[in-house]
This record gives sequence, C-alpha cells and structure tokens, in this order.
Amino acid sequence: MSLSKISLLGTLLCLLFITSCSDTKTPIDQLNKQADQAFSAYVSSYTSGKVSTRSTIMVRLVEPVTDAQLNTDPTTLFQFTPSISGKARWVGNNVVEYQPSSPLKSGTLYNGTLKLSNLKEVEEELKNFNFGFETLSQNFDLDIEQIASDAKDAMRKQVIEGQFNTADFADSAAVVSAVSFKQPGSNLSVQWEIDKLNGTAHKFKVQGIERKEKASGVEVAVDGDRLGVDRDARTVVPVAILGDFNVLDVKVVKTGDPYVLVSFSDPLKENQDLTGLITVEGQNNLRYTIEGNNVKVFVTTDITGVKAVKAYPGVRNLLDFKMKELYQNVVNFEQLKPLLKLNAKGTILPSTDGLILPFEAVN
Repeated sequence: MSLSKISLLGTLLCLLFITSCSDTKTPIDQLNKQADQAFSAYVSSYTSGKVSTRSTIMVRLVEPVTDAQLNTDPTTLFQFTPSISGKARWVGNNVVEYQPSSPLKSGTLYNGTLKLSNLKEVEEELKNFNFGFETLSQNFDLDIEQIASDAKDAMRKQVIEGQFNTADFADSAAVVSAVSFKQPGSNLSVQWEIDKLNGTAHKFKVQGIERKEKASGVEVAVDGDRLGVDRDARTVVPVAILGDFNVLDVKVVKTGDPYVLVSFSDPLKENQDLTGLITVEGQNNLRYTIEGNNVKVFVTTDITGVKAVKAYPGVRNLLDFKMKELYQNVVNFEQLKPLLKLNAKGTILPSTDGLILPFEAVN
C-alpha cells in the first residue's frame, strides 16, 4: 500500500473516531437540547446538569394540571434509566417532584421520562418528555485554617482549626470516622461542627496538641473508602518545639478585606507595634491585628501576584521574648476569575415568564 493511501486511511479513521466520540460525549446535553426545543410550550424547567445524590427530580409545567390529576399519584408518570425507586408528589398545581427512596449513585448519568400525554393532549411525538442529569462524583478537600494556642495552656499546648469539604452531601458519621488526627504520646480531642444544611462544609477543632522538647507533628489522615471516594489523603501539621518562638505558617485570606494570616508558635504580646517587623512585598501602611498567636496583616484590595512575606527578629511573644531568626516565605494573591454560578436547579426555557433566577457572581 502506498504512503498516500495509508495517510488517507489514517485520516478517515481519525474522522470516524472523532465523530463517534462526539456522538457519545454529551448524550444528556443533546437530549436536554432536544427537550428545550420541542417541549417549550409544555415544560418550563426541569432537573438537569450535575445534581447531588440527595436531590429530588423536578419537572415544572407551563400550565397547571386539573384538580382531578392533582388528586392522583403521579409516581407512575416517571421512568428512569438506571431505575430509581421512590415516590412522586405534586408541589402546587404545575410542579411534579420525584423523591428517591435512597441516595442516588455517585457520578452516574440518568435518563428520565415524564409521560406528558397522561397530563396533556399532545402530539404523538411529544407524548414522552425525555431529559437527563448527572450526579456529582464525591470527593474531599481538607483545609487547615489556623494553628492557635490553647486558651487553657497557651505556652505548652496548641489547637488546630480547619474545615473538611466534600463535593457532595456526606453523612456526619462518615465524615467523623473518615478523618483522624494523631500525635504520638498525646490524647487529642476533636470537636466537629457538622454542616447540617448542605452536608458539604464541616468545621473541626483539634485540642490537646502538646509542644514537646523535640520536633513533632499532628498526622491528619482521610480514609476515602468511608466517603465512597477512591483515594486517601495524609498530611502532617508541624507542632512548634517547646521554648522555640517562630513563625509556623502564612496564608492568604481573601474573604472581606484581604489579609495575610501569620501564625506564630506562641501567643503574641498585645499592643506591640509590628510596623516594619512583619512586611509584605510592595505594600506600605499595613494594618495589623493580633489575635492570640495569629497576626492578620491587612493589604490593599488590588494586590496581585506572588509576594514575599517577612517576619523579622523583634516580634515579641506573651512572655516578652523576641523571635530570634528572620522568617520569610511567599504567598500568592491570585485574583478570582470572573464567575457566574446559578443557584437554581433545572433548565431555563424561552417561554418562561416571570422566573426568579438566583445566582452568585464574582468580578
């Protein structure tokens, strides 16, 4: 076979592969696009896109149904692939909602059908309203927000505060059993503030962390199996050596007025003047707030890029001892990109009249 024929055959095979991928890549998007175009006179919105495994499935009709239909069980109006056991109900006179009897399977594509012809007189090709949605794939992220001194023994013990985030709703018992905190030779206690509203943002506070004469740390481990996630995570949070006064960590906080959070090993002496002792590259007239062993260094709102942060010898702890060595690190003031996030579920159709559309916007 000549080289030109081989090249032509390869091109045809590539085109065939691309075509086959495009047909299967977004079947749900195509299904919902067809639904938007064909059923705009009958359906104003419906569950689509990515949803929680705890979500209900909703279809909102353009026109209300009759009182007789409201008094019947709408469960038989729905069919799903894969199948979903549950029960439907009317919410008002034009919204039918299907409530699964158990959480949906994570990271799964679902096709739904509403038997529209059982509610309206429609053309033969419109008797079944077909739509699709996908459940979120569960995942997690653990954020250490601050390392602070223990109020009961500020010089000898510390606490760790942070937040454990999941991509989708997670049961409180699963969260508590999945995340563990250990420091050799110490008896740690963990206080959880479980997110009961959305089930995705759980705060924790680890107490009883001992500052020892030798370097030590708190091992934080996440068992993904307990959350239905196919990965584990492990990190070590360093604990300051007893009698060693230094900086433990720096991080950028962008909520409200932006600032750099500088965490020290010891609680700081209040009312000390930190001007020139803690600096942020390119920033003048900094404002400082001392809270225990943390200092908030407020910067201008237009700061961007990677900046050097320095803490100089002279910063004093609660016992009036000075920090002995220069600390320096870099932080990233990355600007939030423009973002529009819809808070409502479903799809907006052209015929919708007077729909309230809640959203969140950044920049």
